[in-house]
Amino acid sequence: MEKDRRVSESGREFSRLVCELCLVEEDLGDARGEHDVGKWVRRALDKLRLEIDFNSEELAALY
Repeated sequence: MEKDRRVSESGREFSRLVCELCLVEEDLGDARGEHDVGKWVRRALDKLRLEIDFNSEELAALY
């Protein structure tokens, strides 16, 4: 039961992070044509990717 709950929570968090990353990448793509969005956006994307990687490994470890 506890394992199922943790898998469910990890899955939801993973999905949220993937959606957030897609939105940021879409915004970055739109903004790139207009002006340079800066290093802070790239750092935020890198951080999200690390969180997604961590959650992927954590989710896989639960199975």
